[in-house]
Amino acid sequence: MPTLAARIVEVYVFRMKDGTPEYLLLKRAANEAIYPGIWQVVTGTLLEGERALDGARRELSEETGLTIRRLWTIPGISTFFDPGSDTVHFCPMFAAEVPSTLEPVMSPEHQMFGWFELERARGFVAWPSQREALQTVHAFIASDPEHADVTIVR
Repeated sequence: MPTLAARIVEVYVFRMKDGTPEYLLLKRAANEAIYPGIWQVVTGTLLEGERALDGARRELSEETGLTIRRLWTIPGISTFFDPGSDTVHFCPMFAAEVPSTLEPVMSPEHQMFGWFELERARGFVAWPSQREALQTVHAFIASDPEHADVTIVR
């Protein structure tokens, strides 16, 4: 029977540029053992005993060095199956707005970054769940901050 795990978080980072949300994607380094060269959102594994919210903040800082202006939980959970470990992963998702004047500082895990408007960002990510989450962040959070207040982290 597969193991169920909630050890990975995803952070959908955006900034507002001239009133339009731009989404941050990171390209994994070519020498990474898992998924080298793919474009992804900030993604990482929780430390032992770490809360998902704290892990999301830590991963964003470690992978980009960016400062969070506002942080939201995304209504939903990303799931995937890893056949190698026979594990079903349930990944809490967060949206983070960062200042528009800052640029990320890459960790060795990534070789490149880009800021993209929604449709272009959706075209870069590999997984359908990430395309759907970007759409949710855009419609529910980045483009409608009044309604997004229900999931903002204070």
